[in-house]
Amino acid sequence: MKEGGLIDLIADYEPYLALAVVVLLFAAFLSERFEPDVTAAGAAALFVVLGFVPTNEVLAVFSNPAPITIAAMFVISGALVRTGFLDALANKVVAAGSKRPVAGIAAFLIATLVASGLINNTPVVIVLIPVAIRLAQSLGFAATRLLIPLSYMSVLGGTCTLIGTSTNLLVDGVSQASGLEPFSIFEITPVGLVAAATGGVALLLLGPVLLPDRKDIAEQGGDDKATFLTEVRPQEDYPNIGRTIHEIAALSRRGVEIVGIRARSGVKREGLSEHILEPGDRIIAKVATSELLTLRKLEGIEVGLRQGPEAENTSELIVAEAIVTLSRRSRGVRIAQLAMGHRYGMRVLGAHRHGEVLGPDLSTALLRPADTLLLEGTPEGFARMTEAGDLAAITDAGGRAFRRGKAPLALFALFAVVALAAAGFAEISVLALVAVAAILVLRCIDSGEAWASIDASVLVLIFSMLIVGSGMQNAGAVNLIVETLVPTLVELPLIVTLAAIYILSSALTEAVTNNAVAVVVTPLAIGVAEQLGVDAKPFVVAVMFGASASFATPVGYQTNTLVYGAGNYRFSDFLRIGVPMNLIVGAAVVGVIPVFFPF
Repeated sequence: MKEGGLIDLIADYEPYLALAVVVLLFAAFLSERFEPDVTAAGAAALFVVLGFVPTNEVLAVFSNPAPITIAAMFVISGALVRTGFLDALANKVVAAGSKRPVAGIAAFLIATLVASGLINNTPVVIVLIPVAIRLAQSLGFAATRLLIPLSYMSVLGGTCTLIGTSTNLLVDGVSQASGLEPFSIFEITPVGLVAAATGGVALLLLGPVLLPDRKDIAEQGGDDKATFLTEVRPQEDYPNIGRTIHEIAALSRRGVEIVGIRARSGVKREGLSEHILEPGDRIIAKVATSELLTLRKLEGIEVGLRQGPEAENTSELIVAEAIVTLSRRSRGVRIAQLAMGHRYGMRVLGAHRHGEVLGPDLSTALLRPADTLLLEGTPEGFARMTEAGDLAAITDAGGRAFRRGKAPLALFALFAVVALAAAGFAEISVLALVAVAAILVLRCIDSGEAWASIDASVLVLIFSMLIVGSGMQNAGAVNLIVETLVPTLVELPLIVTLAAIYILSSALTEAVTNNAVAVVVTPLAIGVAEQLGVDAKPFVVAVMFGASASFATPVGYQTNTLVYGAGNYRFSDFLRIGVPMNLIVGAAVVGVIPVFFPF
């Protein structure tokens, strides 16, 4: 019993007080008045203030391997995006889908499943949302028919390995803290494959009937990546001189649309893919931001429009977006007339106007207020330009150049983590940290981008909930629940008890964050197993899948929330197909867990 002040007064009621705090925590999650990480941090602080978690245990939380591994996997996922690997994979799927629709959609969803098993499924969905919309539009049906399956397949893929979702890693970390042996990276894969197969078949049968078909809404959620009108001029030393446009990979990628070529023979608007490139050609194109920045870095190519001397120190150059203001000088003039090069030492890389084409080429584009220019220049040049008032709202470019040459290194780092962890060479947290160091040293991703790819709110939520979980244990709340439940559960078949743990995890996850559920329910599941005198692993696996396999609401899992906004879905859209998915997948998982994890 604790001594001193307030704690003396509440010592006999500690388990009930801890449960009351957890109930309030879940109520706060449901109210959504604060962000989940803020709510969890407040609850963790309250547990510390009440004396349920001493200082040494608070600090011990930060040594838990689960959050470290999750952060490292975020960075590895970011490197796969930065090197263009996921973008290239997505483009191949879209290209295949336009030729063979059924095979293309199947390949898209299977690729989502596989990718979500190997890297964190949240960045996978972020990258693939615009791809799903493009694929749907190319096949002539509503994107609302494809975005929910995208999220569901990523969820199912994440359940197939220990690293596919942060929930699995977190449950493993909590179970290790409770004295259980760590899970290997593929130990839950057999159950995950059954869940994925069952869920895939359910989607195939239920999707055509229960998924919404609202083409007008789907079109609003289209690919919103800005495309800039630009000009590309090959120099004499460009290695692809003398080849046709369609033979040049850099000019044939999705995201690069050539609309004209100003050659010696005149301006061409047709048969552009067969044009043989010559020095002095001006290729007029509409290019996505990341592809434009990638072209900018290629040897032998000059991108955009520059008037005036080149910058002496290219290492000082930065790229930023600027909005055309209502100033008299910048209104109703052509880009060439702004003389950005002479006045500020700027190169205009491209120009963008929402929903419209600016003009036949970059130099003659007639500017209007709110047009966006992508500019390259020195910090001093941007400062002078801002002071002059011609352009405003200068921000970082909306994309970054792909480092495609580094893609094999990032992919190797990922597979090395998976293979070495599966072989038991070292703990996955250590391997993931080594992989992060490698991809940083090898320049697959810059350090700033790497840290930006880590979702800090997820880590704050996890650390806070680990403190809450520790506080529940120390206060006796977990033991209280177990002692209350065991008399009833001991009379039931073990499979029914397993189903009850799964249902509890799944139901709570639909209402609040899955990581919070994982931390609270895992110790409970272990306690029930110990009281029943059986192996706790089947019950821990049930928590993993129950807390991850969330289909019925858009707030139950982060990928659901992402597609919810992108497709302008209604809440009821998820209920209609998600409740049957929960029941079908849940029944399959509960039925198969004892096969691979006997009691």
